[in-house]
Amino acid sequence: MSTGTPSQPEDRSRQRSQALKEAFDSMETRIRLMEMLFYSAEVRIRHDIKCEYFQLLDELRRGVMEQQEREMLELRRAMEVQLRELAARHPCCYCFSCRVINYARPCNTRREAQATEHRSFFC
Repeated sequence: MSTGTPSQPEDRSRQRSQALKEAFDSMETRIRLMEMLFYSAEVRIRHDIKCEYFQLLDELRRGVMEQQEREMLELRRAMEVQLRELAARHPCCYCFSCRVINYARPCNTRREAQATEHRSFFC
């Protein structure tokens, strides 16, 4: 007498097969999700590293530029001190307007200096 209903061992086998298939699908899905998470984390880490790199590079550039500006300012101050000392020894030789030392033909009088729009130290 065959009733057409599967026997208990066949049911168990099918249920086990179905459970294994679901577990495999679930594991495959988890693996894909983990891969996606690792990929997005890797992208995020690369982005963070790149941002930090450019930020450090920018800070380094700013630091170098500030250092160069300080050095140039110190150099300019030192040169101005030297020029003022020179002007004190040779009052008519340095023009502070055009920043030219004119040894060949210094501005000898205030009138001549004003006519040429030079501002020099005078005796």
